[in-house]
Amino acid sequence: MQLRAGGFEGCRFELWKSGDNREIDFGNGSVLEIHQSDMNELREIVEAYKSFTAEGRQSVLLTLVDVVGSSCRRPGARMIVDEEGRSTGFIGGGCLEGDLAEHSKLVLEGDRPKTVTYDLSESGDLAWGLGIGCPGKIVVFIECMEEGLADRLGEWAQFEEPAVAITVFESEEGSSHLPGMRWVIRSDNTLEGLSVDDPVVPAIIQIGRKTFASGKSVVEKVSDGPAAIMILAEYLQPPLKLLVFGSGKDAAALLRIASGMNWAAAVVDPGAGDDGTRRYPDSADRIAEEPVSVFDDLGIDSRTAVVMMSHLYQRDRALLELLAHTDARYIGLLGASSRRDSLISDLSPQTRASLGDRLHAPVGLDIGGDSPEEIALSVAAEIVAVFSGRNGGFLRERNKPIHD
Repeated sequence: MQLRAGGFEGCRFELWKSGDNREIDFGNGSVLEIHQSDMNELREIVEAYKSFTAEGRQSVLLTLVDVVGSSCRRPGARMIVDEEGRSTGFIGGGCLEGDLAEHSKLVLEGDRPKTVTYDLSESGDLAWGLGIGCPGKIVVFIECMEEGLADRLGEWAQFEEPAVAITVFESEEGSSHLPGMRWVIRSDNTLEGLSVDDPVVPAIIQIGRKTFASGKSVVEKVSDGPAAIMILAEYLQPPLKLLVFGSGKDAAALLRIASGMNWAAAVVDPGAGDDGTRRYPDSADRIAEEPVSVFDDLGIDSRTAVVMMSHLYQRDRALLELLAHTDARYIGLLGASSRRDSLISDLSPQTRASLGDRLHAPVGLDIGGDSPEEIALSVAAEIVAVFSGRNGGFLRERNKPIHD
């Protein structure tokens, strides 16, 4: 087959803010760099395009559209490169960016999209020359960045619920769907950007259902009459929400990590107010109210991780009763096992059953930390593991690919 390349702010606390930091500053001299993903990365790409354009520089968008084997990024990873080689985002962890910059120049000169394939599954001159650390095969789609595309990516970044973004990156001669065309499938199977009588619609809808069900981006070949197209069906989801009940240095440290991860974070702390000693990051919403009194207005859903760090027994007991009836996917409880057991014994059988495996107590992964920053790191890591469907063990003991 011949392919041509081609919330919490306001009276009802429904506004979730997320910072645009890319580093976690623990406030004690330690800094941990965190890479963005999903919609946060889209926002960063759009902002970089605006900056390049304002300075009169053209740019190209590079999208990782397929991976076979190992790679440090997965399909949907993006970077933008301007005509002078300056870039935002990354695809190859630093090992491919130089070579991709050269391909980007060719796309700018010819004003035509192209795909570039790196087959690094076997050792060879290419792998050694690029300093590759991941022996996989990856395909990168490169296209000129322009206002319409930036607007489209900006729209994707504002989605408040999961969606599937479709990108055509290769098409056979005879197909009317050219590289660079994009559509969106909503959770109700609504397909935006294609007419209902388009021959590819049934296949696209089916791929969208599969992507929603798995929560994983996929690459598919789709028949378009006598021709065919290759598409990336990218699973997009809003930033994770972190809701912290409590106060103290451990709560502040966790919120700073959430800020660096670009999570939409909030803290419910009756004593917060304008107390600067709390050291909460500006990106986290502060709700200086009793948790029970505002609980119904917090918008807790399946994308919410809740961490209870109040150190107050009766408050934690009341919150567990309420949280059991929410869709929160992660409920973390700070404290020793004996405290957990006492709290659970005070709950009704129905509440205990509703909490089930969602309750993580004591909260966090077993990394041996005891400082507020180390505790916060273990909690954040456990949250990532839960939402990724992992156990949080050592990667060296994983007998499967790092990425599913």
